[in-house]
Amino acid sequence: MNRILTVTLSALLCLSLGVTSGCNKPAALNVALDDTDNRELLKLLSHYDLAIQNKQFELGHDYLLAMMRLSPGANEVFNRSLQFVKRTQADENIEVNLLGEIIFSRIELLIPFQPANRISATYGKGMSARNHGLPWST
Repeated sequence: MNRILTVTLSALLCLSLGVTSGCNKPAALNVALDDTDNRELLKLLSHYDLAIQNKQFELGHDYLLAMMRLSPGANEVFNRSLQFVKRTQADENIEVNLLGEIIFSRIELLIPFQPANRISATYGKGMSARNHGLPWST
């Protein structure tokens, strides 16, 4: 019964993240990437960093969503997501602020995919971001 509940909850989390690939794997496999997925994640991280450096927030947003799909348990994905939210909240463009809000709404959904030894710290980072300085949080 617990296995069915776990699989069902995992599927719901995947759907809410917009994740379609990799959700049939156990959560532990989402953290331990194979070589192809690892290369793809590194490529996405590089493209994301370049997009943000050039203030191409829409493109950065899309790269983050792709990283969340590929590896929701990767620490780099979580940290880049928080970085994105902080950078977009500082921008004066309301459309850029909304992109940050979208990513922020998905950050909490990444927490269950984190390794057990990082869940508490990851949750704390997410809640700290929620409680300090986000213009849309109440």
